[in-house]
Amino acid sequence: MKKLTLLLFCLLLAACVSAGVEVTQNQVASLQKGVTTYSDVVARFGKPTSVMLRSDGSKIVSYVYVHSQARPQSFIPIIGPFVGGADAKSNAATLVFDNNGILTDYYASETNVGAGTGAAGGTYREQTDQPREATQP
Repeated sequence: MKKLTLLLFCLLLAACVSAGVEVTQNQVASLQKGVTTYSDVVARFGKPTSVMLRSDGSKIVSYVYVHSQARPQSFIPIIGPFVGGADAKSNAATLVFDNNGILTDYYASETNVGAGTGAAGGTYREQTDQPREATQP
C-alpha cells in the first residue's frame, strides 16, 4: 500500500509544472510609457526573468512564464500513452527602458499549445479539474 501511495504521489507531482514570472497582457497594458520606471516594474512584478543592457545604457527586460499540465487521460493504464497528452500555456512580456530607467515601449504575448496523440493531439484544452478563482460580474 505504501508503494502505491508513493507512486500516486509521484504521478501527481509529474502532472503539472510551472516556471518563471507570470505577467499578463492586461498587466503590461496598464503600464504608462514615459512614466513607469524600471524600479516601479520590479516592485510590481518582481525580478525579471532576463535583463539585457544595451550599449547606449538602455535596458530590455523580459518576464517569461510557462505552465504545463498533463491531461488526465495520460494516466490511464495501458492506453494512456495513446490517448493522453499535455497542455502548455505561456506568457512573455518584454519591456524597454531608456538609459534613465523610464519605460519607452513594451510587447506582450500569450500562447496556448496542446501536445498529444490522436485527432486532438495539437489542440489546446483548458484544464477544468483545478479550482478557479471566482470572478466578480
